[in-house]
Amino acid sequence: TFTATYAASGQPKQYPNKAAMEKEIELGLASDPVIGEDVRPSVYISLINAYKKMENTEMYEATLTEARGLYPENKDLLDIQLQSFLDKKDYDGALANLDEAIAKNPGKGIYHFVKGNILQTELKDLDAALVEYKAALEADPENSDAMYMCGLVYIDRANKITEQMNSLSLSESRKYDSLKKKQKGVFEESLTYFENAREMNPDDLDIVRALAEVYRKVGNYEKSMEMSELLK
Repeated sequence: TFTATYAASGQPKQYPNKAAMEKEIELGLASDPVIGEDVRPSVYISLINAYKKMENTEMYEATLTEARGLYPENKDLLDIQLQSFLDKKDYDGALANLDEAIAKNPGKGIYHFVKGNILQTELKDLDAALVEYKAALEADPENSDAMYMCGLVYIDRANKITEQMNSLSLSESRKYDSLKKKQKGVFEESLTYFENAREMNPDDLDIVRALAEVYRKVGNYEKSMEMSELLK
């Protein structure tokens, strides 16, 4: 908002933009300029929320698009648009939105985390997902969710090896054994992430459940039983 004291009345006068206010100040028609927070993004957000509550999809999307165009730097509008893309399962739109958010907020690990989740669960791009989860951890080394999801990426990789093993014929025992050894190595890599995640968040039963399973897969049955007992 742009406000200055109008000389003729001595009262505050609000201007539509900075240029209009500065012009009257230069002409001696006003003084004591004050630039306050622009409330228009908040007005747009109220409208957007109202249209969503009314389930008026057309006006909701039109108003959101208009607001993002007018205020591209507004984080709240950026987050609302991201949620809109996710609700519609428009993952291309969501990823583009996340890339914009990451560029504007490089220290915000949450955007990397959400991007990683889309890449892993929806687009099945495990390598790209792992890059994003690690970026989330770089921004916040104590993010147990990102650490846990890194472990899950390795579980997904191990499951892909299982599919390869199941597709082999009985005569391909040597190849089966090679894949089984490779899979054990992948499970062992996942352990590091799950163990670190548990150190950060020992009460998270999803982490405990994952550890029970992975310890069993790598042959550490004592630790697997220990984790299983915690689930009872």
